[in-house]
Amino acid sequence: IQAVSLGMVTDITSSALTAFLRVADRLSRLGGKLVLFSAPPEVERIIRRGGLDQALKIEPTLEAALATAEGRK
Repeated sequence: IQAVSLGMVTDITSSALTAFLRVADRLSRLGGKLVLFSAPPEVERIIRRGGLDQALKIEPTLEAALATAEGRK
């Protein structure tokens, strides 16, 4: 389980999104999950607009991210 806070992120590049996608894919193949949390509204919109929220799970808080990663949500 990897939970990454985006709380201090003000903008996100395609390179960063690609890196997150690669990590999520690798973790998935190893039986793990990557969950992003605390993304500012604009960053979350960028992720959702690109349809990347299908591969990158986004939650509002660390607690919600851990619940998602552990399958409790």
